[in-house]
Amino acid sequence: MLVHVVNFLKNLHFVEGASDQTLRAYSSDLHQAFQTLGIPRVIWDPQQESSPPSRLGPSLAKLSEGELLKVAMLAIRKWAPLAASTRQRKCSSLKSFFSYLYRVKATERDLGAGLVLPKSQAKLPHFVSVDEVMALLKAIERKCEDSSGPLREELKKQKAVVYLLYGGGLRVSEACELRWNQVRIEARLLRVKGKGSKERQVVLPPVAMQAVASLPKAGDFVFGEQPLHPRLAYEWVRRWGAQAGLLHPLHPHALRHSFATHLLAGGTDLRILQELLGHQSLTTTQKYTHLDLHSLARTIERHHPLGQNPKRQRADKPAKR
Repeated sequence: MLVHVVNFLKNLHFVEGASDQTLRAYSSDLHQAFQTLGIPRVIWDPQQESSPPSRLGPSLAKLSEGELLKVAMLAIRKWAPLAASTRQRKCSSLKSFFSYLYRVKATERDLGAGLVLPKSQAKLPHFVSVDEVMALLKAIERKCEDSSGPLREELKKQKAVVYLLYGGGLRVSEACELRWNQVRIEARLLRVKGKGSKERQVVLPPVAMQAVASLPKAGDFVFGEQPLHPRLAYEWVRRWGAQAGLLHPLHPHALRHSFATHLLAGGTDLRILQELLGHQSLTTTQKYTHLDLHSLARTIERHHPLGQNPKRQRADKPAKR
């Protein structure tokens, strides 16, 4: 059984191009689902194709398809207290694994077809207003100007993180793992490696690229010899949100949501935004079309014939002779 899990993860990485984060999540989900069978968690580094652990657990051939499906159903019941989105991802891991077993003829039927994914309620992405973003950036700029020495260099990194998240709409992992060979300062261009190892190009605003260019080239990565740890980026963003006086706790993805929301409010085409964010499906990008009522009212007033003000309507009418 464990051999099948290892091969499944290899297939995810080499064939389907799954990211390291996806591999870790799927490995954890499968371990939780099948730990009653005595299967240890697979911690597999795609850079080092180490052989699977010697303790392989029970053979798949000794388990009937009914027993295997029963174990999966018990795991799904155990996940019931979790959030719907988390349960949906874990069930998706099981369905993908069962589909792989069927493709490699380890099972006679696709057991995943019998698993029903819980529906997760669509949530509006958390974003902050333009004024709140400006307050955040001003707080960081002010602190940088008033500091010197090692503290100033540390603050420059924090400022660059915020500008990459809001100015470029990067995911926190993409910002933390950014390398200098992905940055073209003169063209204000980033070559970002996103989910599934898919690359996209992002053009930064001048002030955002200046924040990146001001960092010392102390290694292959923009933030040093090693990638910046995402937890540290989370802490920086949370701390600056509090210092800027934001009403709610700020996290990196809220800045990415704000990037998308503010571009859409400014009239950016949805397809262009899809490319900038690196979304594979347009459906994922459509969740950002939650413009506020004030913006919707302005749109009606500007573009709908009945929404135009009376003075403008009279001006548009041809003069009587």
